[in-house]
Amino acid sequence: MNMKNIRILTIIIVGFIATTLDAQDSKNMSLSVDPIMLAGGAIPLIFQTRISDRFSLCITGYDKVFSFSKTKLLGVGGGIGAKFHLSAPGYEDGWYIKPETMIGYWSIGELANRTRSLSLEPRLLAGYEWVWPSGLMLGVGLGIKYVWYAGNPASIQEFANFGFHDFFPNADLSIGWAF
Repeated sequence: MNMKNIRILTIIIVGFIATTLDAQDSKNMSLSVDPIMLAGGAIPLIFQTRISDRFSLCITGYDKVFSFSKTKLLGVGGGIGAKFHLSAPGYEDGWYIKPETMIGYWSIGELANRTRSLSLEPRLLAGYEWVWPSGLMLGVGLGIKYVWYAGNPASIQEFANFGFHDFFPNADLSIGWAF
């Protein structure tokens, strides 16, 4: 099964689950995807659970399966974050701030000259989230991240394209379902 079919199947499954869930007055969890990462060759899943009215715990996992770059880039990782709901309780329309940390394992280059590395990315995002009564969610945010790779960046030909040891802008776009 190729990656396009896997992505389509994932979207169908998430859509089916979301349409079978009853709309609830009090939503406490959500499952979403990041279409930016999906378009860039990753399969991202974001699970969020409400801890209190103004605080949610976020757990993210991803699998980078292809790259548009000339250099082959594959990876897998996950992270944990905290979403602070500023203008409304969680799972209602409102502003948020989300600090998070991602950890990943990367394989860069072709088999003969492959470099493997671990990455650490602390991030800080601010954004707005819309939640419809059906449970459909849309979140948009902007922020900054610091990317650090353990390994020898000099051994990677296209070093600058991967953003080693520096601050970078970060975007957050999530589409999912609250239940």
